[in-house]
Amino acid sequence: MKELGATMVDIRLDAAFLEAHLKSGIRKMRALSDYRFRQDWEQYLATFRSPKVPKTVAEFVKVYEAEIAPSPLPVEDSVMSLLKTSLKTSTDAPEYKDFIENMMPRATAEKLAVFENHGVDALVFPYVPTFAQPIKNPVYTIDDPAFVKSDAPVPATMSGYSSVGFPSIVVPMGFGSQGLPMTITFFGKPYDEKKIIGFAYAYEQASRMRKPSALVPPLADETINYATK
Repeated sequence: MKELGATMVDIRLDAAFLEAHLKSGIRKMRALSDYRFRQDWEQYLATFRSPKVPKTVAEFVKVYEAEIAPSPLPVEDSVMSLLKTSLKTSTDAPEYKDFIENMMPRATAEKLAVFENHGVDALVFPYVPTFAQPIKNPVYTIDDPAFVKSDAPVPATMSGYSSVGFPSIVVPMGFGSQGLPMTITFFGKPYDEKKIIGFAYAYEQASRMRKPSALVPPLADETINYATK
């Protein structure tokens, strides 16, 4: 990046910021943001006219437990947890109102302060602190003996959610021994999408780290040229 003309600033985030945006605070915000899941999903389901499509979260839970759970590819635990939890939460809850009226605006202000205090246009960091984790599910499994698990906070949580207003884009920056990628994030201020896309594009063109996936080959009669080192 320096060779491309970027000025790099080493930013050290304080403990309070890390706790709020990469540790327990972000987990709480994620849980609160899901309070509107049932309302939004059921509104979406109502657009389907077919009586074969379940129209409520409760109906989906029944289908998943009775029909999908015994199948070779059951629903992931996190999905079932989201569905069941959404049956007990509501956007009318006082904690959700506090989330919208106070927590979200405070998170936005604290992130903006990082840009302003250090005079930077973008924050750049690994999306996660490791290469992609080895794939493991009932259908497909891959082993990567070189994979090293990390207990470090996941930088991706810094990106927050689109409702906070901060654009970010993720591009490849390397690959592990099994061809699984590690990625880098360019994180910008609200309405700086054009600038962030430009930074990511310049990095991608200079690093040439993108390569085609063996699992998703080009379509018939389609040619994709990937420039690599």
